[in-house]
Amino acid sequence: MPAVVEKPLARHLADCYEIVEAQARTGTPLFVAQVVRFFPPFATAKATLDSGAIGAPGTIRTVRGGSPPGGGGWGSASSARSYYNDFDKSGVVILDVSIHDIDYQRWCFGEVDRVFARGLRFAGKNPKDHALISLRFANGAIGHVEGSWAYPPGLWRTRIEMAGTAGLLEWDSLDQQPVEWRIQPDADSPAVSGSASPLADTDDPYYRELAHFIDAVENDKPLSVTAYDGLMAVKICLAAIESERRGEAVRIEGFEEVL
Repeated sequence: MPAVVEKPLARHLADCYEIVEAQARTGTPLFVAQVVRFFPPFATAKATLDSGAIGAPGTIRTVRGGSPPGGGGWGSASSARSYYNDFDKSGVVILDVSIHDIDYQRWCFGEVDRVFARGLRFAGKNPKDHALISLRFANGAIGHVEGSWAYPPGLWRTRIEMAGTAGLLEWDSLDQQPVEWRIQPDADSPAVSGSASPLADTDDPYYRELAHFIDAVENDKPLSVTAYDGLMAVKICLAAIESERRGEAVRIEGFEEVL
């Protein structure tokens, strides 16, 4: 039976590998709900990158953060705090929040070669957590991910900035502005600016991802997020947590879960 799995695919790599193997063996359609790919600003940025408008990818920076969870949402505040602040259950801010941006950056720029992270996870600041993650992609591009549970209550922010050899695009939720780009193909060409308002698309991203899943299953189309994508997002996140613990870069190839 076709299935939708919420991110993360699993808490531990061994479980992710087991899920991926079972999906490949049975051919069961399995969609990992990495919903940020369906948020209009992020989808617009990816489409702009794919169009070649900003040239070859160079750097990407994303921010996603708010206050420590537990002030609302599903269940009681105390049960939410208990779950999210339990590293063994949730993986805290990197595996719960930054996984969105790690998946998105990999979707945009390709496979990750190594990761380096700094943060509060091992600094005894619980429930606040904050992580700064640097990704080195196999194509030489660089990614920066900021994930936070250390913002003041009531504040939630997401941001994307992407630079290529011919231009730059950016969007910040605090600005409530369209995605903007500035393009200059070469030193002798005039710079061109433009924008596209993702807010004109009123579809809820959670609706859009489920609509995509249903359409893919009913019409035998490929899913945009695969079980393998889900596994790699978890693998990079866990490598980032290990890098934060060890204080050194961790290569993704050959990495196996330590914590």
